[in-house]
Amino acid sequence: MTFSKFGMANISYSFKEFAAGRVIVSATKQCPAIPCEMCNLTAGPSNTGVIYVGGSNVSSIEGIPLQAGESTGWIPVENLNLIYIARSVPADVVNYMIVR
Repeated sequence: MTFSKFGMANISYSFKEFAAGRVIVSATKQCPAIPCEMCNLTAGPSNTGVIYVGGSNVSSIEGIPLQAGESTGWIPVENLNLIYIARSVPADVVNYMIVR
């Protein structure tokens, strides 16, 4: 994985473990407890509503909105359970990838 910061040289990272999974969002929900260094959340490609990503106060007002197929990009976080998700339509899904 390579990142570029503010026009500086690219920095490469190597992680020992990669995992992926899915969360079915039946209401505002805390992501599963999985230690990680970075995560990426993507709204399911067949979702019909909006997914909101944020902290424990996530809502349609307090959250990053994701339409079907949209992604947060990589977020540095020590555990996936620090991220909460809410939805506008029952049973929409969020796919996650983590590295550690």
